[in-house]
Amino acid sequence: AVPAAAVGVYLAGRAWERELDAVRDKHLVLAKHLSDGLARYAVDVEAAFQLAVASLAAGRSVDDLVIVLERLHFKHVALLDAEGRPEGSLTTDSERPLLWVPDGLREEMVRTDPGMSIGETTFSRVMAGDRGGPTLFLWAPRGAIGVAVGSLKTEHLIHVQSGIVFGEKGHAVIVDGQGRVIAHPNRQWQESMWNLSELAPVQELRAG
Repeated sequence: AVPAAAVGVYLAGRAWERELDAVRDKHLVLAKHLSDGLARYAVDVEAAFQLAVASLAAGRSVDDLVIVLERLHFKHVALLDAEGRPEGSLTTDSERPLLWVPDGLREEMVRTDPGMSIGETTFSRVMAGDRGGPTLFLWAPRGAIGVAVGSLKTEHLIHVQSGIVFGEKGHAVIVDGQGRVIAHPNRQWQESMWNLSELAPVQELRAG
């Protein structure tokens, strides 16, 4: 399942506090449309991930899947054994094979509910990938034999965020479930995955 808290959106700008309620309502509608679009993207990502995992596990050709995964901004899909060693992997043309899993992702896996069904997909918080840049991961347990892991670039989310401009210096901000920046006009905040969890709008997002 794709958790609703995996990615959140809020709109920021000085105009927000000064405009009439009718205009503010339009901003809320904009935020909802943006959130709905990201939710659809997450559904597509999960479906492609599950298809890739099933193909790798069955030993089927995955050549045709590479184009789909590239368009969804995947970096890797890999099957890891119970010791975390790659058993099979699919890598997009611009990336090298997945050779390691970040410690932060391993910690999230350990904390995951042991009652998760085999194949049930979970999205991670944003964290540094193998080349240090912001990366989103998703994984699914494979029972005693290991886990399936995928990694995503944040390009699509950044593209969506950059297209939202309104009012007086108004902009959208996309954060993960812990309030860390995925997409923001401030590139330094974006690259460092700046923690905005103390901001009231982000706290409201995380509270649902």
